[in-house]
Amino acid sequence: MISNTPTDALTLLAATVLEFGVASVFWAVMAQGARLAPRASFGLAAVNALLAVSLSLHALRGTAPNLLTFWASDVLSIASLAVLRTVLPTLVRQPLAWRSALAVLLIGAAVLATLPYTGDMRMETRCVFASLFALALMASLDTWWALRQRVSVQMSLLLSGPLFLISILLLGRLLESLLLPGNNTDILGSGDFNIAWLWSLLAMNLVLNATMAFLILAKLIRRIQRLTQSEHESLASLSNEILKDVALTQKLLRLVNTVQFRHTSGGAQGGISTVSRAVALIGFGGIRNLALSLILLERMENKAH
Repeated sequence: MISNTPTDALTLLAATVLEFGVASVFWAVMAQGARLAPRASFGLAAVNALLAVSLSLHALRGTAPNLLTFWASDVLSIASLAVLRTVLPTLVRQPLAWRSALAVLLIGAAVLATLPYTGDMRMETRCVFASLFALALMASLDTWWALRQRVSVQMSLLLSGPLFLISILLLGRLLESLLLPGNNTDILGSGDFNIAWLWSLLAMNLVLNATMAFLILAKLIRRIQRLTQSEHESLASLSNEILKDVALTQKLLRLVNTVQFRHTSGGAQGGISTVSRAVALIGFGGIRNLALSLILLERMENKAH
């Protein structure tokens, strides 16, 4: 059982910051190293980094300059979801949705700049969470609608679900500040609602990042399938697509170095170590089947968790 003390809130906040930091590094590697959906991956790296910095500054309230720990912390949190709302459409080949995101960010920052950040800061809380809720809801609806054009209703709801759940979490904090004036709305508060909210945020961030990774992986798999269905595409093009995903590359190389393919490779010393040679050996049909098996495995793992 969790004891409701400020230490619990601070511990959960520290865990959330660490989670955001790790996710930011992961997405930066995906964008820079794997070159996999670079705009979306760089955007997700920025989202997680901004949230990590925002929450870190928030935890320093009372020990660091107020401009950083109050106004800057709140604006960075709004900026994080503004970036998320901007880059998510690129996952489904839509343009960056930057206008509405920038409008919400500028309005939120301007309103916060006029507030005193002293005494009962309920107005500041309402402004922050209203802005965050608006951005999360726009991102959720955009993602659901874009996916709905490509997959079934059930699948589009499943994949956009984490965004809708985060919208609900943010709406909960907004309603708390409006309907429960006696509650401490600070995320470092020791109330039951705040502790439960921080646990939910910790869990939903894991689910959201996992879902985004699945969407990007699915995008890569679809591109590989299109390549394998074209008689005019070269082995070099297919090899380049495979190299964008480390897991697929490793699985392919393991497959072609099994006993089943040893005789085809001519018993090369040291086995097959390059993707281009593996593609030439296994053929377009084999690559297509491998891509299908990988995406099905990812789906089953996601459902298991």
